[in-house]
Amino acid sequence: MPTKVKEESLFAYVLFLIWPFFASLLSFKEYKKGWAKNMVWLFVIFYGFTFVILDEGMDSNVYRENFLIYTLNDYSLSEFISTLYSESSKVDILQDLLSYLVSKVTDNYHILFALYGLVFGFFYSRNIWYLLSRALPHLKDINIIIITCFVFVVGFWQINGFRFWTATHIFVFGMLPFLFENKKKYILVSALSVFVHFSFVVPLAIVLAYYFIGNRLTIFFYFFVVTFFLNEIDISLIRDNLFYLPDLFYDRTYSYLNEDYKIIRVEQRSTYNWYALYYRKFFNWVLFLLSIIIFYSGRKIMKQNYGLLQLFSFALLFFGLANILSSIPSGGRFVSIAQLLLVASVFLYIQLETNLKAVRSAVLFSTPVILLFIAVSLRIAFETISLTAVAGNPLISLFGENDLSLINLIK
Repeated sequence: MPTKVKEESLFAYVLFLIWPFFASLLSFKEYKKGWAKNMVWLFVIFYGFTFVILDEGMDSNVYRENFLIYTLNDYSLSEFISTLYSESSKVDILQDLLSYLVSKVTDNYHILFALYGLVFGFFYSRNIWYLLSRALPHLKDINIIIITCFVFVVGFWQINGFRFWTATHIFVFGMLPFLFENKKKYILVSALSVFVHFSFVVPLAIVLAYYFIGNRLTIFFYFFVVTFFLNEIDISLIRDNLFYLPDLFYDRTYSYLNEDYKIIRVEQRSTYNWYALYYRKFFNWVLFLLSIIIFYSGRKIMKQNYGLLQLFSFALLFFGLANILSSIPSGGRFVSIAQLLLVASVFLYIQLETNLKAVRSAVLFSTPVILLFIAVSLRIAFETISLTAVAGNPLISLFGENDLSLINLIK
């Protein structure tokens, strides 16, 4: 490694120890440097260690309570393994495994959440840099907006829902090279997502269907368009056909599909502000507009770049199916996966295409919606990001209090 590169790398890591937040921001400016993605990875670990659990209703509080139960019970490794897949609450292996292993060392849940950051942050940072590494020799100006959207679709603050959102980035981590570069071995990485959240049997089933159907760009596009305007499906039709599932999966799936759960979700959403209800739906319209432009004007570039054709085709298929699933309680989460895949398609299309007049106009026209999407995402992030994560460093976090969230400062 040349001396200058070593010095720059050393400077970056020292800067991280002094001010992690600034080091992570700097990494985007210096995205071509080898150390850049690791700054984001390290920051997510630091964020995890300083994670704020704002109220008892958060998923992260459930993780903490389950972890504390492990610290009070002297399970052997064999006893722990015997509990996996023994009931519907034990089908997401990674989260339970991390809780068990950390409980053998400490009862400090901050260590557990730092480990969440370690896992989540690796796939999160690598997915971002998968795109940025293809923005050479330079990142096109319009793609600064698109990569920002990618960063915010499933941001690092989603550690609050560690299981599903970590599985999301693991799935995408495998799908990008599988589709764009035809690296078939990466499908095995995507398959690991099912051990992080059991519901990823659905995305993997879509992958399997796509593998046999192949690229049907026109069919997938119009399927995406039609499903975009669907509002409801009959949940009972799905619920009544779950009998073939093993009992532990049946119980968990049925709980998401019963009417009581749907009523609870509706009641929760009724308390949200309008922007919290619609910011992702508005963002979907931006992606809808960009998809139309790429479909009608990007045929030539997709003929020259088969990987882009595969990624865009699969994203449309996945988005269409996610639109259908979104009427199921918690099914809307699959739309976020589709958003990541479609934003990645848009990013790569922009880097490859020379005539960007239509896309540029669409993005600029959509800027208010994109800014709303980013602003609401930040509002959600502020609930779990501590002041220490933004203004402190690892040394301060060891000796200071980390329970003051940014949202408390602006309320």
